[in-house]
Amino acid sequence: MIKELVLSLFVWISAQTGHNVNIPIPEIRFVTSERLVEIWELNNGPSTSLKVRAMYFQRRTSPFGILYLSLDLDFENVSDREYLMHELFHHVVHVNRIEFSCPGEEEAAAFSLGRAFWAEQGLPDPFEQRDQLIEENGRCK
Repeated sequence: MIKELVLSLFVWISAQTGHNVNIPIPEIRFVTSERLVEIWELNNGPSTSLKVRAMYFQRRTSPFGILYLSLDLDFENVSDREYLMHELFHHVVHVNRIEFSCPGEEEAAAFSLGRAFWAEQGLPDPFEQRDQLIEENGRCK
């Protein structure tokens, strides 16, 4: 099931961005939410309020990364499918070596894609901070 969902999200990402998605599916590892936070903190430093549901880890020594997904994800849930789509966008960017001015700009593009994802579902975007995060990340400090 996950492979079919990933492939359908690849097609959607390509339709929205024009990016090549004729690429390998990332290695996918399902882990506990606690383990996701540990992995995130190893790469980004400690956080007291972090809630991680999915994360794409870019390997610098390989063109392919690892997609970590929480065991708690339910892909029947639109929010959880958006988490997957968001991280797959990072995989598409990494494999295609698409350059952004800064890491925040890539994150802003992923959040903008999330807005389009909700619109296509015909549902209101439940992520109230999306506009703020797009603006803050897109500024390249």
